Amino acid sequence: MRWQMAAGIVSLLVWFGLFAAGMTIDSAPYRAVLAPSAVTEGGAPQHGAVAASAAGGSPEVTTRMSAWRAFVGTMAFYTPLNVALLTILAGLIGGCASSVTYMRTRGAAATLPSEIRITDARAIFLSENPVGSMLRSLLVYLAFIAGVFITTNDPFGDPTPDQYVRLAGTLSFFSFVVGYDPTRFQDILSLKPRGGGK
Repeated sequence: MRWQMAAGIVSLLVWFGLFAAGMTIDSAPYRAVLAPSAVTEGGAPQHGAVAASAAGGSPEVTTRMSAWRAFVGTMAFYTPLNVALLTILAGLIGGCASSVTYMRTRGAAATLPSEIRITDARAIFLSENPVGSMLRSLLVYLAFIAGVFITTNDPFGDPTPDQYVRLAGTLSFFSFVVGYDPTRFQDILSLKPRGGGK
């Protein structure tokens, strides 16, 4: 139980760090180093400082930036990738929370009334390894991405901070619920009353 609690706390701290970074740090200079965003008169792609200037980034910063550092910066700060990381971290946090809760209450399960007793299906999800919860939460992100690209061509063109907060918060909430106990997510979708064994 201790490692689940420690993993949950570390994941929560990393989630807040990534959330703050995604809301405040512009990913354009990092992406400009990785992909050519301008073409010279002769048709050759421009990289590094020239491409960063064309993308609005600072040439001084990008000339010193390695491709590996730019890749890590893009993964951490570019909205669709940042939100994907937040989503799987929220699922991991939910899995750690459900595992700790289940271990603390499983001894008292026999004394609980039958209407609030944990069903076998819920017990499987509550007692699973948090990594399984993390992997399951990736489905929330994939479902969102599939839906977004059906409705619009450029969903991440120029997101504002408030759009980012709504997106990251909503997907993290659903990922936490799916990671904690997917049967609760089914209850939310079907508007069933909260119960244990029925």
